[in-house]
Amino acid sequence: MNTVERKLFHKLKKKKMFRSAKAIARALMTLNSSISEEQFDQYHTLLGTTETAKRLKSPSIRQQRKLKTFDQSQIREPEKKLKIAVCLSGQPRSLIH
Repeated sequence: MNTVERKLFHKLKKKKMFRSAKAIARALMTLNSSISEEQFDQYHTLLGTTETAKRLKSPSIRQQRKLKTFDQSQIREPEKKLKIAVCLSGQPRSLIH
């Protein structure tokens, strides 16, 4: 993401012109064949998962993973089971707490 584009999005965000920022992001995504990770993060934040996935031409592995993670219709199955420890501090009032 070059400095002009970064400044443009910053100014639009500061003036709360989100519709304009979304329109510019849509235009830039259709014009560019490949986008950087910083651009992808900016567009993903502005447009959302479904629209970003539709407009993205050649996503990298990180971009595919991020789109799949934030998509509500797809559920990622864990590759290995995680063991999570819970630490209680103080006296719990009841079994529910």
